[in-house]
Amino acid sequence: RKYLAQERNIKKIIDFGDAQLFGDVVNYSCILFMEKIIHDNFIYEKRDDNLNILEYVKINSDKITEKEWSFQNNDLENIFVKIKENSTALKELTERFGTGMQTGADRVFMINEKTNKFNYEKSLIKDILRGRDIKRYQSFLNPKKIIFPYKIVDKNFQILNEQELGKNKQIYNFLQENKLALSKRIWFGKNAKELSGEWYGFVYIDKFENFSKPHILTPSLSNHSNFTLGDGSLFVTGTAGVTSIILKNSDKIKSILAILNS
Repeated sequence: RKYLAQERNIKKIIDFGDAQLFGDVVNYSCILFMEKIIHDNFIYEKRDDNLNILEYVKINSDKITEKEWSFQNNDLENIFVKIKENSTALKELTERFGTGMQTGADRVFMINEKTNKFNYEKSLIKDILRGRDIKRYQSFLNPKKIIFPYKIVDKNFQILNEQELGKNKQIYNFLQENKLALSKRIWFGKNAKELSGEWYGFVYIDKFENFSKPHILTPSLSNHSNFTLGDGSLFVTGTAGVTSIILKNSDKIKSILAILNS
């Protein structure tokens, strides 16, 4: 953005918004047209997935800055400025945005049609919420299940040592069958053992208290307001995952939830 602001060489932007152009892949697409000349203005078009023009606006190139961009007509822009000047940002009310957990190998840890027929040890099977499971004022009633090789000690997640895990023979044998793949997981330059203490540990898991505190859940990607109260369930992070909102004052959690969903 800084480079584009300095060069002022944008001729046109076609923005597809939340129109999904690539089947089941969830993303937000745009096309930038640039020339090696200075442009004082550029064209901003909003289009749908059939290329129909929904909005056509001429924008001053001063709007291209190194900060995030927002291209609106003047009337809408004035409304957004007024809202920002007279509002409190959600981040100012938030103690923390919770980041859930990442297995680094969902195909192994997630219980699927193939592995569901195994009589796994129930104490190590937990419900897990994904982005698609979070809806407005509700979470999905039939969440995925996951192998969870952890115990809770003094309100902290603690990974089971291999002897403890070995008492659950079916799960242990299944993980052993996948040991090579699990050992190769890398998260920000470190393998699973370095991150969790064991080759079968998750590559990332948030603190226990951040799942147990009162919080609001929302899909990390959504094209409309989908917020609900968390119930302590585990949830995956990432672009197709879930984010939690832990407020500084949990007494306001229901009123904030209503505003977010309004």
